[in-house]
Amino acid sequence: MRETSEENEIQIDKKIELMIKVIIRTDTYLNYANTKSTILLSLASAIIAAIAVNFDKITSFVVIGSDKCFLSFLLGLTLCFLMMSVFFSLKGMTPFIKASENINTFSFVDIVKGYDSMADYKKEFCTVSDSSFLNQLISLNHNLSKALLSKYENQIIAIKCIEVATCILCFSIYIIFLSNL
Repeated sequence: MRETSEENEIQIDKKIELMIKVIIRTDTYLNYANTKSTILLSLASAIIAAIAVNFDKITSFVVIGSDKCFLSFLLGLTLCFLMMSVFFSLKGMTPFIKASENINTFSFVDIVKGYDSMADYKKEFCTVSDSSFLNQLISLNHNLSKALLSKYENQIIAIKCIEVATCILCFSIYIIFLSNL
């Protein structure tokens, strides 16, 4: 049985409504991702500052020259991993401004890159069919999803760097403990 034009329009309207909800969800995840990156950046920066400010105090806990040298190396290595975490946290916060594969009337990037004037944009927006409208929303969600994935990938690296730095710090504390037995 063939669908009538009215039934098809109802299905498209439902899909548009669903796609808008999906875009809102994806956009919410993007906001969460930015917040997580900010937290990771703050954590790594605070630990870097604490180590840098207290470097001499920390190394003074050991008296043997070779232990002090090894502890300094470990603290330097910790700082390197924390700086890498800062780098990837910043990458995770960097705005994603790549144009969509299919230009759409909803993405600010596509609006600026795809339309020469406000009049061109207005004309396209006002004349777009429901089917095209749905396809543009799908394109927008695809682009937002790529941005979200990129942010999460950078966060994973930042978290791994903090984990490694934490392990090195724990080992450094162990070295200090052994040195003072």
